[in-house]
Amino acid sequence: MFHKLRSKVWFYWLYMLSILTVSVVSGLAQKSRNLTSADPELTNLEDFIVYAEPRVIDALRKRPFSQRDPVVELFFQQLPGISNQIYENNLRAMQTYLIRCEEDQHRKIQRLSELAGLDKPPADLVEGYEERISNLKLLLKWLQKKKPIELTQIDVWRESELRYRLDRMPVNDIRINPETEELESRLRFQWKMIYQNRPRAKDWELNFDIGIHLQEQTGYYDPKGFMHWSKFDTKNLNRIEFTYPIIITDALRENPQAEMPAHIAAYQTTVNSFYQILREVFFSDLADLHTLYILTRGRIFANEWNQYQTTALQRGLAAYLAFQTLEEQIGKSKAREILDNDWTTWHIRKIGSEFNSITWEYEQEPFAQYLAYKNKPDLRNIYWSTKFVHYLVDRYGSTFVPNYCGSLRALGREKRISLKEADLFNRITGDDLNAVIKLFIDENSSI
Repeated sequence: MFHKLRSKVWFYWLYMLSILTVSVVSGLAQKSRNLTSADPELTNLEDFIVYAEPRVIDALRKRPFSQRDPVVELFFQQLPGISNQIYENNLRAMQTYLIRCEEDQHRKIQRLSELAGLDKPPADLVEGYEERISNLKLLLKWLQKKKPIELTQIDVWRESELRYRLDRMPVNDIRINPETEELESRLRFQWKMIYQNRPRAKDWELNFDIGIHLQEQTGYYDPKGFMHWSKFDTKNLNRIEFTYPIIITDALRENPQAEMPAHIAAYQTTVNSFYQILREVFFSDLADLHTLYILTRGRIFANEWNQYQTTALQRGLAAYLAFQTLEEQIGKSKAREILDNDWTTWHIRKIGSEFNSITWEYEQEPFAQYLAYKNKPDLRNIYWSTKFVHYLVDRYGSTFVPNYCGSLRALGREKRISLKEADLFNRITGDDLNAVIKLFIDENSSI
């Protein structure tokens, strides 16, 4: 009897507990429905998105950007396609240049030898230029295998949040312009394009310090390093993987159709400038001129004429021969334009419409100004030594260069003969070399 009573009691309590549970669950469900209707963003999965390739980051909070945002989605959808198009355009341009360079190699080498007074191109001169062609083919194959420049991340800033943050603490490479109150952003980084560690010798490396003002679409790149192209190996080449900041301004939010073109243009300039480095250093008439100059000094002056300590006059003469060789292919105005804008690849170059060191308040200039080496005549510089030889040709006529080359060639054959450069110059022109140099410097000091 007692056991039957206890069973009924347990059954009663279980029944009451089940009713209570149902009530609680029902109440929570109703509360959840009310909350959902009041704030649909908390449970609406349609407002959640995963951005990948490239990643999209909420830059202020340093976490993945996962909110559906029509402006952000425009950037996410368009930037990779723009990168691909720029890659394909530059690849075609480099392929076209290589074909032209390869087809014209025999004429250039033959003409360079003739200008130097040689009967035929020396074997090592031919070998040196063929080495350039071979290296360009290797580089092009590397470029075709995988894009050398890749956008891996987009950093998203909202204007209101960014201005609030900048009022309290700095943000790397973003500022409020003190004069215009506009937001400005820049990219600055190092591209270690080529690197090979050599424990017992100087490392082979080719580095580019790069800076781009994203709103003005101006900037610079500064090449530094040392490479021996006979040892060129694509396994030592490195790609760029970069992060690109976008600032969602109020104007962009309100009228994306009107504002987006400027952002797209800035991105195009940025990515194309990276390829500009590749093209200018390797696949360009400037690069070809530089190669011909190096070959002239090494394979003709040193090997053929035994002129191991090249003077300022000889540096300029080697450049003049290279200019004349290339001038017949690309035209005099184009060759002189290369000289006037910049002679060698190893000086700071501009990005976009003009050079911009992108030095903001409280920052010091990171290097000498763009083309500062042209500010005054200095014959130790290849630019001024080249201008000096052009000056000598204008002064003494077109026979000056062949006469001087012929004399160097004769001296090279007779290794026992020692003749000072000033004496050789006087023998050919009848003038004092130092006096002519002083006159050239005086005439160009006011430029």
